[in-house]
Amino acid sequence: MLSSFIAARLAKYIKGCTRENVSAKLFDGKLTLTDVELDLSALADVLVGVLPYTLDLHKVSLKSVSVKVPWQAPRRHPLCVEVNGCEVQIEVHGPRDKEWLASQTSAQHRKLLQGAIKVATETLHEEEEEDDRKELKDVKDKLRVGIDSVIGDGLHFNLRGLKVVLVSADPIHFHCRDPAANTEELALPPMPMPKPLLTVCVGSVSTVPCTRSGVVIESPENAYEAYDTCVRLYRSVEVRGLRIDVVTHAFDEMRSAPTSLSTSARAPPPGSSTYWRPLLVHSDAEGPLHVMIEQKRLSGFIPKHRSRRVCPFSSEAIVNVCIGKLSVPGILERQVLRAISATVDAASPPSVPVEALPPELAHLHWKRSGQPRARNCSRADSMRTDPSSAWEPP
Repeated sequence: MLSSFIAARLAKYIKGCTRENVSAKLFDGKLTLTDVELDLSALADVLVGVLPYTLDLHKVSLKSVSVKVPWQAPRRHPLCVEVNGCEVQIEVHGPRDKEWLASQTSAQHRKLLQGAIKVATETLHEEEEEDDRKELKDVKDKLRVGIDSVIGDGLHFNLRGLKVVLVSADPIHFHCRDPAANTEELALPPMPMPKPLLTVCVGSVSTVPCTRSGVVIESPENAYEAYDTCVRLYRSVEVRGLRIDVVTHAFDEMRSAPTSLSTSARAPPPGSSTYWRPLLVHSDAEGPLHVMIEQKRLSGFIPKHRSRRVCPFSSEAIVNVCIGKLSVPGILERQVLRAISATVDAASPPSVPVEALPPELAHLHWKRSGQPRARNCSRADSMRTDPSSAWEPP
């Protein structure tokens, strides 16, 4: 009965979710999902303005997800989440993809407008006169560490088996321009279908709250290290089995020059002109890749509230990364250029900057929403990709 209820609620976000995929024990606080694939169409509005605007999430699948919720004592026992077999496929769009720029800019404009309407509606429904007691209560609620913050800050998360595949249909990501190459490569037509470009594989990722010295904290309420004017939170992240592979074409090997970074070339599999070669490998023999995150939140005793209050957001964050041993196998210069090109485009801000839009699409941006569209430019023309355009993205 409980499994059917949960499956019905999750069916909106998980493809083909039935009671066979759900195992739930209410009193024990345990929930297990198997063979999970997210329905990204239902999460499209949520992802707008969250991921870099050049990325398009194609697929997220999980072999299993286990959640243990400490119902009886959430402040003393942590929320534990364990994920197995996660596969993600993401497409990276180039800065010249006008159709993608137009769709993302319109979606972000629409989301901002809906948010503004929601805030205005809530404001109109509020009482015109607010007494001091309600105002004090609002401030008190905003400056306290609620149960949701305690659970989030005390989360224990473990991921086993992660594979992220980066695909692209932009020819620039595959035919990277060499210094001596012809500039006509920039006018290559787009590919009909996205092709794999880069893979990131991780054996395991675990993150837990800890002390300054790295000792794991089991009780969420002890995750805050209090000082006179602030509290500090520490979180440890361990990554094992990190490996980054880049796609290689047979003509890359044939075109390799004496200045290439490649020291040894191996033939592609029979009947195939493309294969994967390691770009970066982290050896765990000397320890895993370790990340220590330190967060600072303002805090203090407020006499009016007769208690200590903590800001729900961090005013400062310090990230320390400890790398055990990285190896860079023999690779080609074009492979490096290909990986750098895709990485640079993937590391874009969440919102489309107006400077990234060509003149005929600038009217779609919320900063230019009140300005007229460029003359002699219809909506169909503004959505069409023109490789020969003189417009240069930033």
